[in-house]
Amino acid sequence: MEITALAFDHAPVGLAVLENRIIRHVNLQFAATFGDTPDAYSGIPLARYYPSIDDYSRIGERALAAMRMAPGPLVAADGALRAGLRPVMMPQAYHTHLRTLLRRPET
Repeated sequence: MEITALAFDHAPVGLAVLENRIIRHVNLQFAATFGDTPDAYSGIPLARYYPSIDDYSRIGERALAAMRMAPGPLVAADGALRAGLRPVMMPQAYHTHLRTLLRRPET
């Protein structure tokens, strides 16, 4: 395993890699926080974790505007987003809400 993959997977905080607001990969801490394995989150649309589609749209627009204001590895100097995967940190306020959404129904 590559050292960067090891660091990502074993980071002490929950991390998720998104592509076009779809979860592509999460680390072990993210999965432990929400009660499943990392593979269980792959391919899940981020919209599932928001209270409403309005919240999903509004927060997405704010995040995109913030990314465009800060040139760096994810954003070109002209404000255009660079292609590829983008790391995204989930706001702490959503953790309790996400735990509720991700809880598996008891059978």
